[in-house]
Amino acid sequence: MTLCTAHIRQVNDTEELVFATDSCLTGGEKWKHGIKLFELPRKDCLLCFAGSTIRAYPLVLNLVSSIHLDKYLQSPSATLEEVLDFLSEQFTTSCVIVAAFHSVGVETGRSLRVNFNKTNQPVLTIEGKEQGQVDDCMF
Repeated sequence: MTLCTAHIRQVNDTEELVFATDSCLTGGEKWKHGIKLFELPRKDCLLCFAGSTIRAYPLVLNLVSSIHLDKYLQSPSATLEEVLDFLSEQFTTSCVIVAAFHSVGVETGRSLRVNFNKTNQPVLTIEGKEQGQVDDCMF
């Protein structure tokens, strides 16, 4: 079970946002002390995860790197909603591609693409041939 909490504390005339989380990591093995709370390359975002570390860590690290390389998403001009939309699309796309390698048996080097249909569901395309909607990889 993951515990994560956030609260606003008042210190004199300043409000501070305080975060805390447990530190147990699982996914193949169990670590009693690990990091579940990540600072994104913005001044207004933190990300905490729950669930299997084997799935979450690569997704979180990829997200942090992607935002670090995207000047717009780093800037205050990008709304938190835009960052969340980016996170959701990136995690869903990554999940669909990983699922394709495992369940569809896609070999390395083949062209994979994930598009989103009108209802925002991911659709996997391999070598230009649509494979269909993927329902179990939404974030």
